[in-house]
Amino acid sequence: SDQVEITFNDVPPSIANAGPDQELCNLTSATMNAVTVTSGLGTWTQVSGPNTAGIASPNNENSLMLGLIAGTYEFKWTVTTTNLNGCFSEDSVLVTIYQNPSTADAGPDQTMPQFSPINMNAVVPTVGTGSWTQIAGPSTIGFTDPTSPTTAVTGTIPGIYTLQWNVTNGNCTASSDTMTLRILAVADLELTKTVTPTTGSAGDVVTFNINVFNNNAL
Repeated sequence: SDQVEITFNDVPPSIANAGPDQELCNLTSATMNAVTVTSGLGTWTQVSGPNTAGIASPNNENSLMLGLIAGTYEFKWTVTTTNLNGCFSEDSVLVTIYQNPSTADAGPDQTMPQFSPINMNAVVPTVGTGSWTQIAGPSTIGFTDPTSPTTAVTGTIPGIYTLQWNVTNGNCTASSDTMTLRILAVADLELTKTVTPTTGSAGDVVTFNINVFNNNAL
């Protein structure tokens, strides 16, 4: 004969809920927000991250996580029976720390003749992602690639445009800078006329030639 012992826990641990994911800007700590444990014991552990965080109160639903740097952390909230006899429930939460975006620089103002190819000249951000928007101008222009610092611009007409280069990173406050694009009208049509013959008599046929052409002069 043989015997087997079965242990039944009549008070199982409550269901673990680590709380919502968090996105934070330029902070070195985060406060957890797990649902209060009604049965058992809850414990925080770190699953992953760019460094090893300090867990101030491992058994506290609202523990502080310390020493955080830019990147994404995963923390696990595990609820076990008080006597740690094998029953448990667990849930994870992600904490993402963003750096402040680098200072936006839209590049120098530009003055261009109408119909000339135009490219922006913003500084590439070292932190975050840049994008172009139009603030003002006599027409709605197009950006070939709004996220490129050197995007081409289309759809301009003579006048003054204000264009903005925005650098964003997560939920941090964006950094923005503007530049002025001045488009000069091109007086490019010239007309000439000739008469053949230049002298004549009554009854002669006189031919007039009119030429209109682009002389590329401003």
